[in-house]
Amino acid sequence: ISFPFKPFCMYDVSKPRRVRDWFYLVPRASADFMFSAPHDQFFNCSKNLRMGENVDAYIAPFINHVAEDGNLPIMITRLDRPNFPNNMCDRFRNPGRLQSDPEPEDKLCGPMTYQNPFNKLAKEVSGGEGSSTSAR
Repeated sequence: ISFPFKPFCMYDVSKPRRVRDWFYLVPRASADFMFSAPHDQFFNCSKNLRMGENVDAYIAPFINHVAEDGNLPIMITRLDRPNFPNNMCDRFRNPGRLQSDPEPEDKLCGPMTYQNPFNKLAKEVSGGEGSSTSAR
């Protein structure tokens, strides 16, 4: 997706929404419960994280009521590496695309996201040339 957020007045900000588990847009009154309560519950020893349970299951009661909104202009990108699977192109859109324009999922997603040659993070994460983490 390559378009900006609409002005906030065009969203019903009284209703929480999310894009997968990466982005949340929630009312201020709900935010503390959704994001601080799981932390407090864990570190106050109110509820343990069971053996074999992952964080997603632990926080589910706090966030499961939030509707998935596939219309938000959010594109999650991952580096082009074997251990960083690209499973996000199914969400890539080109709003207002004409029939003759490139197919977003097939032709645009990779070059604009995980295969973007201007993505400097790939070098920085790997400790390669130009990285702030490389040996000096």
